[in-house]
Amino acid sequence: MKQISVTDLYKKMKDDAVRVIDVRSISEFKNQYIQGVLNIPTETIMNHRYLFDGKETCLVCHSGTR
Repeated sequence: MKQISVTDLYKKMKDDAVRVIDVRSISEFKNQYIQGVLNIPTETIMNHRYLFDGKETCLVCHSGTR
C-alpha cells in the first residue's frame, strides 16, 4: 500500500481527486476526524467494496497500521 504525505492528501482532497475513508472505530472518529471523509471501520470495509470503483482512495487511521 502506498503512503502519501498529509500535504499531498490535502491537495488531492481540495481538487476532489481522491476519496478518503477513515477506517477507525465510530467512537474514535467521533472524537476527532477530517472534515468531509467517510468513516467505515476496518471490520466493515468489505461491505463497502462498491466504493473502490477506480477513483483513487486513501485509507486513514490513527497510527497508519490498520
